[in-house]
Amino acid sequence: SAEELRDNWLLAAQEEDAAAAGWCARLCEGLRGAEAFADSDGLDAFIQIAMGQSMKDEGKGGLMVALAQALMADMSDFKVAIFE
Repeated sequence: SAEELRDNWLLAAQEEDAAAAGWCARLCEGLRGAEAFADSDGLDAFIQIAMGQSMKDEGKGGLMVALAQALMADMSDFKVAIFE
């Protein structure tokens, strides 16, 4: 449902929940799921996260910060799910 979709991407974005982010990634394997995800603003949120933004650090960061962090440390399960 649309509510379940929104709940999952919000959980992923706000709590950096790898399971919720993975659920969203699996949903996007099909065209209908990907369209629903994009329509729910989940895609925009995940793009911002992939570019280094975080709801936990009040938007600090950016693409270069995210890339530098990825090079310096192993990516968490959450970040792997976001990039899926």
